[in-house]
Amino acid sequence: MLFAVPLLLAVGCGAPAATHTATNSQGAPVKAIAARAVHSTGNAASTTGSASDDAPAPTGTIVMVKLYVGTLDAAERFYGNVFGARFAVAQGDNVHIVVFPSGGPGLVLIKKGPYDRKKHGAFIIQVPDKDVAEARAVANGARIQAEFEGPDGSRSVDVLDPWGNQVEILQRG
Repeated sequence: MLFAVPLLLAVGCGAPAATHTATNSQGAPVKAIAARAVHSTGNAASTTGSASDDAPAPTGTIVMVKLYVGTLDAAERFYGNVFGARFAVAQGDNVHIVVFPSGGPGLVLIKKGPYDRKKHGAFIIQVPDKDVAEARAVANGARIQAEFEGPDGSRSVDVLDPWGNQVEILQRG
């Protein structure tokens, strides 16, 4: 069962690159990478094996994001307590899917196996109040990596969930 829902990522789309001021949890400056739109001109060499540079680019929709976790119950509690995610469906004993109340792609929570130690996922989630979500994340076992401020007044923080997956918590300006 798939939950296909649109993902709204308008940051940087069609706009020039933005400069971000970033600091880590100790207030020290960290390198921030600015987002900018990518435009295809049809002049670059194709990596798809297409016979024609004039063919339209394929399109896609993010349906789900995979995250490798320790235990499924603990991961469901973490993402439920911090972002309101709710269990949707089990795909066997080692995979659960959770969805968010406001939509967006679901999270595929995969119990780490012996060969998955180094596997991690990452995603960005928009919230109404970064500070509240950040505090809830830390209270539920997340570790802060760095905080960012955009020129448009947006604020975000990168945290690692208890299993090492990177979550950027974004509040638009």
